[in-house]
Amino acid sequence: MFNPYDKVQNEQALQEIGAGYRRSGVTLHFPTETECTESGCGNDPFTESKKKIDCVVCNEHGYVVTWNVQTIYCRVRWIDPLRYSVQIAAGMELGDVLLHIRKNDYGTVKQVLDDPNAYIIVDGEKVRPTTIQPEGIGGIDGYGIKANIHP
Repeated sequence: MFNPYDKVQNEQALQEIGAGYRRSGVTLHFPTETECTESGCGNDPFTESKKKIDCVVCNEHGYVVTWNVQTIYCRVRWIDPLRYSVQIAAGMELGDVLLHIRKNDYGTVKQVLDDPNAYIIVDGEKVRPTTIQPEGIGGIDGYGIKANIHP
């Protein structure tokens, strides 16, 4: 059973945890590759190489990359173990970031996680998500994302 002192300690811990987060807009960047539109260009499925080596539309790649950019709002917390006395998530290191997103943003963030070329911009830093975990009590209210700085 909790005593009044436990309640005060729990409230202080929750305030300290909450103080580490702030609401921010982050941008998700993920590429879409489409076949080159130049006549006679594209990829040869048999040789797995480009058909036209002097194409200016696709820069001799055989495909054109279009970057899709979406902004979502989430809670952001950069990991700084020296600043907080509460325990941080397992596996997190200095410079990693925790993002807490709404349930309806899960599909978009999952696309970024699944595509090795995709990334997220948080406070001007490029990060890659490593895990997405459901969060909530008695049901899924949102998702927690662990992300590392991406070179």
